[in-house]
Amino acid sequence: MLARSINFGSQAGIKVSRPSDALAATLLIGVLAGLYPAIRASRLHPTVALHAA
Repeated sequence: MLARSINFGSQAGIKVSRPSDALAATLLIGVLAGLYPAIRASRLHPTVALHAA
């Protein structure tokens, strides 16, 4: 199995063992990054949400 380690110049590294793991992590981060602002905006009155943007 192909395993690759990514090190960003520090002691912490990310080990990616399968492309599907990387894809799953990317999708999870993308969904969370998109849902958080959407949920916050959904709690506001529409005119307030548009004015804040």
